[in-house]
Amino acid sequence: MKSKIISFIIGGLIGFAMWSVQVKAWGAELPIGYAEMQTYEVADPEEYMETHYVDITDEVIQASERYGEEYGICPEILEALAWRESRCRADVKNGSCIGVAQINAKVHKDRIQELDVDNIYDVDGNIKVACDYLSDLEAENHNIAKSLDDYNGNGKNGRSNYARQIFTVAYCLDMTGGD
Repeated sequence: MKSKIISFIIGGLIGFAMWSVQVKAWGAELPIGYAEMQTYEVADPEEYMETHYVDITDEVIQASERYGEEYGICPEILEALAWRESRCRADVKNGSCIGVAQINAKVHKDRIQELDVDNIYDVDGNIKVACDYLSDLEAENHNIAKSLDDYNGNGKNGRSNYARQIFTVAYCLDMTGGD
């Protein structure tokens, strides 16, 4: 029993130390979604990534880091969103929804033009539009889980499997360094 308690305490201290390093790296304010994804701890993140075939492309990682920093959104949340929406495939189309983040080209026509995105199939432009939209939703909701549900269009107010899956994958990406 003592060894389990000691392991739990050590695990908590390591987790806190990792969190503290991230806080220092980002400054006083954590990016949107970082704290929430930490609550979706997975016993073996590497195994989860392998068994769920989570594989984030370099293009998605680069765009997520770039626009995550610009919009203040945790890059792992954006990477997990791209994986959930399209398995990081830029060529995916589902009705009017296009690209890695499944942007609805009809609904977001004005946003796409305002952001000067020429090709919505382009990973960089697609993630840019997704960040802009998610940022607007977060400004309105002040609740990233609800914002993710609204992004997905399911109206579950943050209580859906969609938001939970995004947080779980984001946590695993954070713990494994995306590998």
